[in-house]
Parts: sequence; C-alpha cells; structure tokens
Amino acid sequence: MVSKREILEKVDQNKPLFTSWPVRKRKSIIGTEQEFGNVHPKALDVPGPIPNGGLIYFDSGHIEYCTPECQEITRVVGYDKAGETLVLPLAQQIFKHVVALKCTEEIEKNPQIETTFGAHENYTTTVPYERWAEFIPFFIVRQLISGAGYVSPQGEWELSQRAHCIVTPISGETLTNRAIINIRDEPLSTIRGLKRFHYIGGEGTMLETALFLKIGLTRAVLDLAEDEILPQVIYRIDKVIEDLHNVSKKGVHTPLESVSRKVTALELLQRYCQAIKINYRGRDEETDTLIVLAEDTLEKLEGNQQGLERRLDWAAKKAFIELRTEDMLADAYALDHAFNDCNPETGMYAWMRRHNFFERVLSNKLLGECLNSPPPNTRAHARGKIAKLLKGTERKLQHHCWDELNIVPRPKNRQDRLNIYNFEYECPEESYPFGNPFETYIDLLTKIKS
Repeated sequence: MVSKREILEKVDQNKPLFTSWPVRKRKSIIGTEQEFGNVHPKALDVPGPIPNGGLIYFDSGHIEYCTPECQEITRVVGYDKAGETLVLPLAQQIFKHVVALKCTEEIEKNPQIETTFGAHENYTTTVPYERWAEFIPFFIVRQLISGAGYVSPQGEWELSQRAHCIVTPISGETLTNRAIINIRDEPLSTIRGLKRFHYIGGEGTMLETALFLKIGLTRAVLDLAEDEILPQVIYRIDKVIEDLHNVSKKGVHTPLESVSRKVTALELLQRYCQAIKINYRGRDEETDTLIVLAEDTLEKLEGNQQGLERRLDWAAKKAFIELRTEDMLADAYALDHAFNDCNPETGMYAWMRRHNFFERVLSNKLLGECLNSPPPNTRAHARGKIAKLLKGTERKLQHHCWDELNIVPRPKNRQDRLNIYNFEYECPEESYPFGNPFETYIDLLTKIKS
C-alpha cells in the first residue's frame, strides 16, 4: 500500500505521482470527449481514428477529440492531455496566429448566439437507468473540484463554466435542455447489462491533478452505486438546478436547499469521499493515491485554500486573473482563453507548467506515450494499431468506429472530405464486430494486414 506521506511529498516537490502505469483491480471503461473552440472546421481534413486509439472529428460545428477507451484513471488523464497537442496542428493548418482553445464557454460577437464547448465524460456501469438520479447530489458538489473557473458577463466569478448551461435535472438531450443526468440510451457496447453513463456537465480541465480527481471520484461513486453502498441523499428534485448554480456562484460553504438534511456543498462532498475511503482503501495504488489526494484537497477547501492554485483549475485561473487585472471583467475573457490556450508557445497554462507551477500526476514519459500509442487492454488497442497501419494507404477507418469497425476508401477530393460522413457511410469495404470494449481485437490487425 502506498503511504500518505510518500504521496504528499511527491505533490509538494512537484514530482509526478506515477512514473509507470498502475494496474487497476476493478474492470471498467472510462473516456472523455473534449470540444475545442477557435478551429474552422470546413477547411480541415480531420483524421477520424488516430494511432493513439482515440478519434478526432467534427461535431455540430466544432472539432472534437475523444480519448481512447481506458481502464485506468491515470491513462484517461494522459490521453485527455494528449488531445491538446494532437488538435493544435489542425488549427495551425488554417490560422497561423489562431490557437485551439480548450474551454467550455465562448460568447460570440453576436450576443444572441451562445456556443458552449463541452467536456463530456463516459463511464461504463451496470447501475440501471432508473437509479441514475441518485448521482445528482454528487454532481452538484463535484464542481468544488472539477470547476474550470468562469467570469460571467456581469463580472461575477464562478467555479464552473458549465453549471449555468445546465437547466434541468434529467434529460436525453445534449445540445438543448441540457441536464445533470443524461439518459440517452447509447451503450456503444454489446455486453448485456453494460451501460454508458454519459456526463455532459464536465469542464475543459487543464491541470492533471484536477483531471485525476474529477475522473477518479466519479468512477469511485459509480463503483459505490454498483456495490449498493452509495450514500443515500434525500433531496428535492425541483431545487437541484438552483443548488447547482448557487454552488458555482457561492462556493465551498453554500447550503444545499435541495437536500432534506441541511448540509453545505463541502460537507456533502466529504461524505462521498469518506465512503470511498472506507470501502476502497487498499484496493490498488491508483485508488489509494486518489483517496489521499482527495482528502488533502478537502482539507484545503475547508481551510484557507492555500495551495489549491497548484491543483485545481478554478483556483489556478482565479489566481492568474487576479494577478493580471484589478477589474475582473475588463480582461477576464482574454485571460480565460489565454489560460486554456493549448499552444505551448503562447498558452499561459503551458508556460506555468514549464515553470513548475502545478502539481503533476504523470511523468513526461507516460504523457509522451499517450500521443501515439493506444492503451494495451481495451478495444482502442486495435483501433489505434489499424489506424496506424492504414495511414498513407487508400483505405482508412470510418470516423465513428465504436462498436463496429468499418474500413472505407480514403476520400480523394475536397468535396468528399467536406462531406466525409455521407461519403463513408455510402461505401464501407469491410466491416467487423467491435462491441466488447474490454477486448483488444488484436486478431483484426492480422486479418486487415492480409
């Protein structure tokens, strides 16, 4: 078992928590989808499936990067961070001086148009749909850790960029009527009883530790529900959106109006973390590290919050903005984008990371592996290897190849590239079942080679 002292010493010294990939004892699939702003899609030839096992494609007018399916929380962190590097050249293809922005909220010059760039999360679970409402209280308070920081048009500071875009407790929509719990039935798996929990209220997270905490705690809460030991929170569903918005605006000690037993946001988050510690401490190195880091974060949130600017996005961004401007509104939008600028030469996050401002989860070696190598223990392994094999040939993988792997001709003219989805769906050459996310499907590589 890894000791608390060792973990916190690494954190204090800005050493990576992991220099080799840990083994997660409990099987599950996790992944993220990150939407990027400031990229003009019509001039781009996006690759679709890429050698690291993820995908880059267009969706509703923006470019999107999906991590490969991962079993470990640490790998999700690595592959999510890889997207910032992999997407950047697609912006540079068109605009020499325009960068890809990893952000959740961008207000257009036309004030009647609001474009929200989301950071969606995906988790496999066996919890039935009718129980998913049990997760609502957790997501109300998770923003204390996962919030990316936001300055509203009125100049008010908030923890979350995304909270004000969520308008209903439960819905199947993703573009309108966005909900805390999305119940769209799209498992992307053929395993009986295995569902995909698709969370659309996420934030574009830059700091590795914030990513590790938000993904890790969410996965652990789903584990608690699967084991039927999730803390039971009685709440009024008509008050949850009000609470979600209030926690974003007022922070740690916000009283929760929806919960029947009156607690603050921090107290409820502590309750979830305590349940994770009691039930899963000693399970594996990754879980133990998560528990120690979460516990330390909660102590800092309860105290003077000193040191959180090295760990959580909202705290880092707030400190950065306050250093740069006395008027929170005057330059806040520009500074917000400067922090989320993914260009290593111009982005503020990248500069601060190079100068050791932030705590680390992964070594540079592990982060580098995530750029071009797929995970070894999910179906993304075959997707990445086949994408690499077909690169430079007249064939390619279909853009969306989750539970089915289709090989299609590579488009030869601009018109086909701009209408890539119609083009691909009209002419698949080969099709293979791909429904088990835990299977590596390495045998497909041999078939396609031949």
